[in-house]
Amino acid sequence: LFPHCMASILAALVTTGKSGAYMMCADSTICWISPILVAYVTDYLDQCLIPCCMENHCLLCEIEPNSR
Repeated sequence: LFPHCMASILAALVTTGKSGAYMMCADSTICWISPILVAYVTDYLDQCLIPCCMENHCLLCEIEPNSR
């Protein structure tokens, strides 16, 4: 469900990133841009939610939770 929701939210950004769009800059100049989402930073609970893994399992370690 979460990946589907993120895909729906970011669908407009994908289209605009490929074709570009006019946007007003901070100095009121109209510029042609191609926005790109560079990073998606989350906390530990969200990192567990995205791949649908259990919250008691470290995402980086290769040790199973019962082997600690």
